[in-house]
Amino acid sequence: MQLMSLIFWLLYRRLRHSWLLLVFTSFGILASVTIRATGALYSRALGEAGLRHSVSSFSPEVHDVQVISQNRPLGLTDYLPLEKLVDQTANDRLGDFLVKTERFGRTQPNLTLLDSLESPILGSPSGRPFF
Repeated sequence: MQLMSLIFWLLYRRLRHSWLLLVFTSFGILASVTIRATGALYSRALGEAGLRHSVSSFSPEVHDVQVISQNRPLGLTDYLPLEKLVDQTANDRLGDFLVKTERFGRTQPNLTLLDSLESPILGSPSGRPFF
């Protein structure tokens, strides 16, 4: 019990001389933390407002994005992992701004494409279409 009374007596004696300094120091720390947090929030809000302004000030055709992947087969087994990667990356980075994704495949104009299972005539141009 005497130890507690000694601790309180020492604490009172120390605080009696330095309470004004402690008040101003505490207020300074609180003010600096508040200013830093407000600065970060303000910076983020300005960034989002700038992005929203640029998105809303142009027509939707300007914001179309094309992902070009060359020398890829048009087959479903090769396309599905690529589509998954593009969709995941677009959703992670664009989020609510993304409306839809579409696939557009194009082959080289000089390729001969056959619908039959027969082998092509020897010497005819052949090739594999790429996505």
